[in-house]
Amino acid sequence: MVYEVATFQALREQLRCKEIWVVGAGRWRNPDEDLPADFAARRLEHYAELRKPLDPAEFCTALRQEMTAALAELNGTITALDWVHIAARKSGAIRLTPIEAAPEPRNLRRIKNEVARQWKVVPLIDILKEAVLRTGCLAQVSAAAGSGHLSAEVLAERLMLVIYAYGTNCGIAQVVSGGHPHTEEELRYVRRRYLVPEVARTIAVAIANATFAARETGLWGQSTTAVASDSTHFRAWDQNLFTEWHSRYGTGVRTGSSGLVLAA
Repeated sequence: MVYEVATFQALREQLRCKEIWVVGAGRWRNPDEDLPADFAARRLEHYAELRKPLDPAEFCTALRQEMTAALAELNGTITALDWVHIAARKSGAIRLTPIEAAPEPRNLRRIKNEVARQWKVVPLIDILKEAVLRTGCLAQVSAAAGSGHLSAEVLAERLMLVIYAYGTNCGIAQVVSGGHPHTEEELRYVRRRYLVPEVARTIAVAIANATFAARETGLWGQSTTAVASDSTHFRAWDQNLFTEWHSRYGTGVRTGSSGLVLAA
């Protein structure tokens, strides 16, 4: 898996600079398709609109001078900062002094108090249940894992209990002690039979698509960028082959045409 991660990282970097491209893709298409069909015939006009010189040496010289000036300004400024220390260390040459925590915005506290007043504390299992009912994400579980003998209602209950057990790190044994008729053997069977990577991807795609569909496009636009956070922060952008490796869970977050896909 380490080699797979390194491969995806190399592909990501080369896709960004168009060293490689994807046949038939949109954003990551052949770079020759980015140019107008008459670019060679109207080269002077196009370069004038871009405000770029025709001579590549002149372009590189100006860019090099701009980078040199920016680095010189950084080098002259960073030594005067009292919260930055640069020295030879095994842990890293640059050390930043932690910034003092900013006071919490007054309106944020008001929003929190109003949410707590109206809805109090919502249990995680209820949030999971509402996500299942509103998105219908479990309707495709049987298709992804194959037909089974369990009814849709029973399968949904057992899957939610198993997902809750693993999502909260409390384990199946603790979930069994709750007030429901499902035994530990039944939950572990559902875990082995249905909670597999293919089903997890199917559920994640269904929830992501429902989230994007429920977004107010006038406020959020048509973007398929998603950000999530529990104790750590990770992001996922559309059309990225590999977004970020999650050190805590040992999983990657990948995106595709159907939304987010969590890959174990």
